[in-house]
Amino acid sequence: MKRVNNIEKKLYVVIIQNFPFHSTKALSTYLVNITLGINNARNTEVTVIACENNEKNKTNQNVITVAGNPYTTIGNLKFIWNANRKIKELSKNNEIDIIHTIYPMSSLAAVLFNKKIRKHSKIIYELRSPWIYIGETSGYVPKLFTKLYVKLISTIEKILIRRISAFIFITEELHNFYKKHLPKNYKYIVIPSGINLDFFNTSILPIDISSILNLDEDSITLGYIGSLEMQRNLEQLVYYFYKSLKKFPFLNLVFIGDGTGKHKLEELRDKYNLSNKLYILNPVDHEKIPSWIKSFDICVSHIPDLEIYKPSFPLKILEYASLLKPVLATDIKPHRFFKEKYPRCYLYENEETFLSKLEEILQSINEHADFNSNEFSWKTLGEKIVNFYNELIDN
Repeated sequence: MKRVNNIEKKLYVVIIQNFPFHSTKALSTYLVNITLGINNARNTEVTVIACENNEKNKTNQNVITVAGNPYTTIGNLKFIWNANRKIKELSKNNEIDIIHTIYPMSSLAAVLFNKKIRKHSKIIYELRSPWIYIGETSGYVPKLFTKLYVKLISTIEKILIRRISAFIFITEELHNFYKKHLPKNYKYIVIPSGINLDFFNTSILPIDISSILNLDEDSITLGYIGSLEMQRNLEQLVYYFYKSLKKFPFLNLVFIGDGTGKHKLEELRDKYNLSNKLYILNPVDHEKIPSWIKSFDICVSHIPDLEIYKPSFPLKILEYASLLKPVLATDIKPHRFFKEKYPRCYLYENEETFLSKLEEILQSINEHADFNSNEFSWKTLGEKIVNFYNELIDN
């Protein structure tokens, strides 16, 4: 805990991420809400440095935007340069106690080029995915250069993280993924995904999905909200859904999201003649997501069993459970962990188990189960991070 003349003082924290503070992406949702959680904790003052986008800051948080882009080399270099200049300006007015950088590594690089800051501030690097390897399969890097990209970027990241000694990981599995590259005597905590309990609670009213999509009133709607990137292999989910219609013709499937695989889903809709069964909608504002989830009868979390997803903590399944919806999810390690906390999570491995678990849900569609969402509230997670800050300051 920071003290001056034995008087407790506010911690001045700068959070840095080369990502927009406001967008429909999950990273923006995390950045906004964890900032609120940290700022609402006792004796903290937070400034955020994020990259520019067209969205206005809808919160009362102190946010500085600079030129940058996490998806391009030029964008990352611009962010490093501009964020470094802003940190220098901030440090002239206040001594920065904690600099909390969130991946990609351009956020960390912006700090490490400043020796004075490194000397006087505690620096944390937060990792919420094996992001370099996700970039390899996302389609943002041309296939011809993916191996070179992974080798180069991972080497640079390894060099950078050895210059600091405090880390935050989304799961213990991600910590293990990075462990062999971390410096000696480092400290870390695990902070999972979180939820805003003001939005994600059972009192939220559903939207009238039947009117919006012109669905039959006795139909059952499966809903998927999130990334439509190619590596999600959502065409497999569409195929399973298509096969399930032979037994359950009253089903509909709704996708809400965007990504490189969206066109493939549209092609499959035409191929299987599902124009009145499969709906692909654009992303919605985060504040509207709870009402959409509430309108679904069954929620789906389809994540393939790939190495890049094994250290993850799926945000959407947490949001589904907070609204007490039955969840149909792929049988992967993160989902198995979640099933222990929420019994209405049903796991499938293939077409056969998809159909059997779907039938099991339909037979118990009106049953309920409890879920302790307070464990994942931004208030709880923010307080845990501030406790970590104080531990670093005290040592």
